[in-house]
Amino acid sequence: MREYVLQYHNARKIMDLLDKGEKLIGNIYYYNTFLTPATIFKLDRDIRKTATSSPPVDINKASTT
Repeated sequence: MREYVLQYHNARKIMDLLDKGEKLIGNIYYYNTFLTPATIFKLDRDIRKTATSSPPVDINKASTT
């Protein structure tokens, strides 16, 4: 089982794994908030913004649509 802590400093790493088709297995924590693996793909746009912009995306404001 893998766990990824998704924060500003490693958002690009996660983005690259998603681009390579890596399956994220296990639990994903986004700013200490539990997400299911399926939810990570809904946050893909926000992850990409986080990887390239300065303030990190606030999980409470992140788009889930």
